[in-house]
Amino acid sequence: MNQLFTVFEKVLCTECANQELGGYQGKQLAPGDVSREVDPTICVHCQMDNGNEPYSLLAGAPACESCEAFLRHRPYPAWLKAAAFSLLLLAAFAFVHNWRFVQAYLEWNRGMRLLQKGDLDKATPLIVAAADHVPESKELDTSANMFRAISLLKEDKSREALQLLRQCKKHWPNNPTVNSLLLQAELGAAFDDKDYDKFLAAAQALLAANPNDSSAMAAVASAYACKYAVTGRAPFKKESLRYLDLARQKAPPGDPHFRDYADRITHRLQTREIITREEYERRFPPNREGAKP
Repeated sequence: MNQLFTVFEKVLCTECANQELGGYQGKQLAPGDVSREVDPTICVHCQMDNGNEPYSLLAGAPACESCEAFLRHRPYPAWLKAAAFSLLLLAAFAFVHNWRFVQAYLEWNRGMRLLQKGDLDKATPLIVAAADHVPESKELDTSANMFRAISLLKEDKSREALQLLRQCKKHWPNNPTVNSLLLQAELGAAFDDKDYDKFLAAAQALLAANPNDSSAMAAVASAYACKYAVTGRAPFKKESLRYLDLARQKAPPGDPHFRDYADRITHRLQTREIITREEYERRFPPNREGAKP
């Protein structure tokens, strides 16, 4: 291969370049005085000489037809194919291994969307399922326990809810929602135990934490009604009626849940009989003759 050099802006072959530079031995050459050039008539891959005819350029370098075809359609090396296949296998394994995290993410998001629509019954199983997929996540586990507890409170299973909320309290000691739910569970458990002093104390604490909440006011009214039913003392009845009136003023107009709660409290004050919500609804089913208004 006859290499070309640019020597002081003159393009020379190797032999002529050596002759040109022979007189400069011992003398310092500046950068750029001598540079190597690519001979466009020599294939850079197989070194085939094309005489005086330049080859076509491939990526700026001359290449003969056969070498150009080879370089343009060069197959991938076996080691590169093996490496790519190994990476695909690794990615597939990681995807399968971590699929539970994807499931947890999807179920959590679906649960949150249902909660925004107010559909707690459908949201809770999804949130619980998300926590089950990632048991090592304390945050997810605590969230699931909180929503389990809310569902239990709706079913009047206060003691079961209380156990879950105490676990939530350990992880979220200053969470206002957990603290409020814990008080609701405590007053429900106290009612089940017929400990009406504790019921009243928990209701008052709930009202202190939520001073404008109609449900908290109604809980205090309910506790005083229990005290009146047991003792027959008029001051307890008076306080129950006072808090019940305050709760009515704060409750949303036409709220069926508040109306049912107020009816049960009124029944307790009128009869001095303490019965559960389930028993009350059995005796006075809605839309039937004899039902409470």
